[in-house]
Order: sequence, then structure tokens, then C-alpha cells
Amino acid sequence: MAVKHLKDIIKPKAGYKENVKAIIEGFKSTIRRDIPRRQEENLKKLASLFLNPVKVEEPIVVNLDIGQGKSTLLIEFVKYMYTVNKEFSSVIVKRTLNEGREFCMDVGVKFEPLKQQLKLWCDETTYKQSIEELYYGDLEDYKEYGYLRGQEKPHEDYFIARLIRGFNYKDCLVWKDPKKIKNYFGSLPSEYVEYSPILCKDCQRNCGVKLSRWSIEKHPSLVITHQRLFLSNDLEEVMEKISGREVLIIDEKLETKDIDNILLEEWEAILTKMKGVNLAEEIKAEIDSVEKYIGSLEYPNTSGSGIKRVNQVYNSKFRFNHAIYGVLSEKYEDVVTLNKVEKFLNYGGSTSRSWHKNDKKQFSYIRYIDLKNYSKYFNKTIILDATSRIDNDYKKSNVIFLDELHETPKGKLNLFYSPQKTAKSSLIYSNNSKNNHNKGYRNFKGNKEFYLTNINLLAQEVEEIIKSTAKDTLVICYKEIVDKLGNVFSFEEDIKNAIQSLDIKDIKCTIRHFGAATTGVNDFKDYGNIVFLGMLNKGELYYTNKTISIGNEEGYTETRLNEYVIDCIQQIGRISVRQGLEGNVYMLFYDDLSLIDKLKKHFTIKNVEWHPKYFNGINNATDFKKTTCWYAIVEELKNLKEEKLSLKDLQSKLPQFKPDTVYRSVNNPYVGEYMKLNDIHYNKKEKLFIKKFTKNDK
Repeated sequence: MAVKHLKDIIKPKAGYKENVKAIIEGFKSTIRRDIPRRQEENLKKLASLFLNPVKVEEPIVVNLDIGQGKSTLLIEFVKYMYTVNKEFSSVIVKRTLNEGREFCMDVGVKFEPLKQQLKLWCDETTYKQSIEELYYGDLEDYKEYGYLRGQEKPHEDYFIARLIRGFNYKDCLVWKDPKKIKNYFGSLPSEYVEYSPILCKDCQRNCGVKLSRWSIEKHPSLVITHQRLFLSNDLEEVMEKISGREVLIIDEKLETKDIDNILLEEWEAILTKMKGVNLAEEIKAEIDSVEKYIGSLEYPNTSGSGIKRVNQVYNSKFRFNHAIYGVLSEKYEDVVTLNKVEKFLNYGGSTSRSWHKNDKKQFSYIRYIDLKNYSKYFNKTIILDATSRIDNDYKKSNVIFLDELHETPKGKLNLFYSPQKTAKSSLIYSNNSKNNHNKGYRNFKGNKEFYLTNINLLAQEVEEIIKSTAKDTLVICYKEIVDKLGNVFSFEEDIKNAIQSLDIKDIKCTIRHFGAATTGVNDFKDYGNIVFLGMLNKGELYYTNKTISIGNEEGYTETRLNEYVIDCIQQIGRISVRQGLEGNVYMLFYDDLSLIDKLKKHFTIKNVEWHPKYFNGINNATDFKKTTCWYAIVEELKNLKEEKLSLKDLQSKLPQFKPDTVYRSVNNPYVGEYMKLNDIHYNKKEKLFIKKFTKNDK
């Protein structure tokens, strides 16, 4: 990892500054406003990097802040290059297929007469809609009749940029997504199937996926997803299809770590299949050698006993014979497992016990992918990532950071923080005491009733936020929670349904789970609020394996904190703060890593006192909390009919507790929270509770 000035990176071409000027003018025309001088200078440097050849072989990382126009400038660059040099070729990498399609539409159509015709037909508000109708307009027709009917060509071919993709249900002409069907009784119709490569193997239909591959050469700008580029590390044919173009531009951070887990019993199952067929003696010897190596691995005693690192790699160049893959080809899951085992043999990793699988033994492969791997196929590789300079994932990569970028003003935030128990386990277990069967765990089965209570309380809390601010709100939450028995609680879907059932009118409320495609998009730039319902802890195994992968000497906790900080910056940067406006951030979780202190380095933060009205540790008290003295005090205060209640009277109402216990529990934080929310004051001198009654209370 190195840092270089622009002059040490590019080989300036004659007249390029005029091109930079034209791209910046196009940028201003698109956003319809002037921009601050520092922002313009930063964008000129980025445009110069886009336009000129470079002296370096390493990928160039541009750490331009969120909301400064990186993605918009990229659109203007591709549009401009098509007008001045139709032979110029690029590969643009977007996070998702949907973002890829949006990029193709934003860049626009190839043919100037068609563009002028659309502008003639449409006003400003309907132009984008017309572009979308052109892009998608023939989709249903081709769904019914197939592609290349007669001499027609798909509408996608009219566009400067072309999205190349792998299997997806949107393009498929045969199969449908079973996940889209809810509450279906009985077996689904035969066309609803889970994806497997076998589905495409002998398919004769000319779908959009095939067509996107056939028409690559016709488009100056090729668009692919992060996942597709990442797969090029294992599938050379993916890279063959996109290599040879002048520039690779990756919008947002690309994953550098490749980590996955294999249950020992999964390996043993495919080992049994391999031994059950007649294979050449040489292949049998290879299998025996691998079996011996995996059989020699040491594992922790329990899932709570840590993780063991595997220091000795079996063979970095080992490959299972193709005949073995043939034996397992009937079951796709077996092929996937064998491929993961092969990676473990190549790269090594760790051993552990699976908490979700009753402490079963498992081993993990750990591979770090140097970002320089991608640059060898292109004249120039550029990565646009607003949080790259603080991201530990880059430390091990051979990349160059573009220096001399001006710092931009910090976004202004009002931070509402309440330390509430929103960890996954805290939302599904009402009895958090350890049991006799295994003193390391709570009850194995999640409590559905307790979970739904929490869902409803959280939904009411979101409603309260929306009504008090009257601002569009983005909610970040868990996708799902799984208990030790494998029962799935669909958190994202349930909280979405609960919020939709409440009285929220004319205000947008969007729910997204952690890891969903929210980073790098402008969909929420007009939202004034972002609410974090919990913070995703991916577990000791994940963070330990990642620490090994990226070589972070500071350890597991620092790896976890670094990921939290980057995720929060990226998510917060989606709302109004990206436009230079003030944003409200609500955090409902325990900040045990001092995350908020880290965020203060990146935002101007005003801390605002916040006392959640619904999800506050009282309404969602666990079974144990309900037996405590502080909880009994709150229950008595709920029934307060008089304006005053003495401590002595309270003690007499709670004979199950010692008077001294009641006296001390009055100072419990939960009691204090309840009193603040309900206008109750405790006079310590007179030992008297005083409640302010409203007219409605009396």
C-alpha cells in the first residue's frame, strides 16, 4: 500500500484538460447546481485519472468522501468518452445487478437521434421514466416468445453501457424464484426451484443472460457486479470475457477476503461417496492422503472454547481430479462442499465448533485476494471507495492511494443513543438464565411470543421517531435471527409488517437489513433519519478468520470495530447528510466498543438525550428482570393514583423485598428512565415520589 500524487501516477495526454473541463461541465449540468471549489478540484483530479494513461501497475484507490459525486462523475465520463472516442472500452463494476441496470440507463442511449426524439417527446419529469420503459419495455415480450425473435434486437442494445450477468430469475425464461411465494400450502408448481448451475446446463432458451454475453463486443462500456468480478478469481472464463478493455473502474469497495466453513460431517459424507465408486488407484491415493490430513486436525472442545488456527497448508497447488467432481455432479451442494475443501487444502484456515449445529466440528478456509490480481487484465484499474483510508482490508493489498485530495466538511449529525439490549439473543430469549443441560447456553429454543413483543415495541419506537420528526426514515436491522435449534425468526420481514400496520401517513419508511445493498446508492438522500435497531455481531469465528485473512496485528476486537465504523459511515452517508444537510441518527444498542467515539472523527456530532418510550428494557423485560425489585417498583409507579407516594408506603407495598433493597433500587437506571418518561420526580430529601398529572390522567 502506497500513497502518490496525481503527477506521479498519470501520463498526461495533450489537450486532456479540455476533456476534464467538458466532463465537469456535464457533471454540473446533471446535478443542476454549482459546486464548492474544493469539490470541483477533487473531481478534476478524478476526471484526469479517468482520462489519462498511468505509470503504475497497481490499482489506484480514490478516497473521495461520500456525497462528493464519484458515481455521477463516472456516468459523465462514460457518456463523454462515447461522444469523443467510440472505440474507448471500459468495465464498470457495480455492487448489484439493480445498480448495474441503473447505471446503464443513466449513461443513456448510443444513438443521438433516438436521444433527441426522447427529449422531444418527454418533459424533464417523464424522461427518466421513458428511458426505463425503453430499457425494460421488451422484457415481458421476450419472456413469452424468447430473445432474437425475427430480426429484433433487445432494447438493451440501444444503450452505451451493457450489463453482463449470471443466472437471475428476472432474466430467466423457464424457472421462477420460490422465495417470492409466501404462505403457500402444499408443493409449489414445478417451475419454482432453487438455483443450481444444472438449471442452465442444457437450456436451449435464449435468455437475457446469454444475450448479454453474446453482445459484449458491441458495447464500449461493459457493466458487471462485484460478485461477478470476485468470481473471476476461481472462474477464468469470467475474466476472459471482460479482459482486454482499457480501464476497470470498481465503484465501492470490492471484497478482499474469501472465507467459508465446512462441517466435518459434510466432508465425511462426500468422502463416503467417493470411496463408494471405482476410481483409479492414483486418485484413491490422493483421497486417502487428504483424508489423513483432515483427520489429523485438532478442534476446540466446545464452540465457546475459541478457534484454532491451522498453520500448515496441505498443498497450495492441490486440485481434486475432475473424475471426483464427476462422481458428485448429481448433487450441486456436494460440488460446492468439495470446492470449499479444496480451498482449505490450498490456503489453510482454522478449526472450530459450530454453535448452530450442536457444537459439531468444522473447519474454515481463509484466503486473502490481493486487489492487484485484477489489474493485470487492464491498462488501468481504479477503485472508488469513500472509506478506503481507514479500512484495514486494504493494508495487505498492493494498491496506490491517490493523494492531495482536499478534505471536505464533516457531515452534521444529531445523535440519539440509548444502550438497549438488541443483540439477537436478547430479542428471542425471555429466560436468559443458564440451564442445567449446558451451563454455557440459555434455552435452546427462541420464545416466539417474547420475540413478537419486541418486534411490536421496536415498531412503535420507529413510529414515535417518525411522528416526532416528520422525516423520511431508513431503518437498518437484522435480516433474520436463528436459534440453536435452527428456528428462523424473519426479523426484517416482521418489523416491516409491524411498521406498515401502524399509523404512518405520507412519510417514507424503508427497512433494510445489515449487508443489504444500501452503500453507494442515492435512494435515501432525502431521508432525514436513520435508525439502527441493533448492531450486527458476526461472531467470534468470522472476526477471527477475517483478522487472520487481512493480517491485522491489532487483533479480533479491532477488526470488529473497524468493520462497525466503516459500515456505520457508509449507512449514515446514504441519508440527507450526503447533500450537506443535517441528519438524525438513532442507535438502539449497547456500544461496548466505543463506536460512537470513532464516528466523531468523521462527523460533527451533537449528542441528544433520548429516552425510548416503548423499547426501554421495562416493557420488554426478561423473566428474570420481572422478579427484581426495580421492576416491582416500576409496576407500583404505573399504578400511582395520587400525586405523591412516600418511600415508606412503597416499602410497605413490596413486602417480598427488604426495605433496604427497595431503598437502593429506587436509584436503578430503569426506574429513573420510567420516571423521566412519566413526569415522576423523586425528592431524596423528603423520600417522596411526586407525579405531575395531566387532565387526561385524572
